Amino acid sequence: MSARFAVGCTALLAALGVVAQEAVPVPISAQAVTTLDGQAGTIELDAATGGILVLGFSRESNPEVREWSRRLREASRDARVPIYNVFVLAGAPRLVRGMIRRAIRSSVPEAHRSTFYIVEKDDVFWRTLAAADDADAAYVLRLDPAGRACARHVGPVTDQALAEMLEAACPSTVPHRECVLLLGGRRQP
Repeated sequence: MSARFAVGCTALLAALGVVAQEAVPVPISAQAVTTLDGQAGTIELDAATGGILVLGFSRESNPEVREWSRRLREASRDARVPIYNVFVLAGAPRLVRGMIRRAIRSSVPEAHRSTFYIVEKDDVFWRTLAAADDADAAYVLRLDPAGRACARHVGPVTDQALAEMLEAACPSTVPHRECVLLLGGRRQP
């Protein structure tokens, strides 16, 4: 193994160590959500590309969230990055949550309803993930497959922000096989 390769692996592993410090303590896949189709479940990020999360925390954020969702769906057809829309209703009174769900459902085409999620409990995770401090803004996160944010935008969609979300370089969550060997790991068949 060359010295150059060893230095490259060391740099890669150091970078991964920095990224690991920013990891979400509890994975997104452990968070209970409900789809607009009424199915309880979780969000499973794409194993290769992660995904883009569009989060709304209030009624006032809906116009920005809708526009982000529309523009991302149009632009991501070629990029093949999954889009996940999350509406956090935990702060809304229980009496109006059903009306809110129906209003959202009626505005989303049936083909896309399986990627729209409702959160009615424990909004702390989602607010922490988005670093949300303004409930009236849309939060858009580009996530790697492990759920770490590679890019973040707060507020209305712009052409520049849209491009950044679609083109954000998310670090790999798995070190190169030879780098693992450098650390004494075993080669997988």
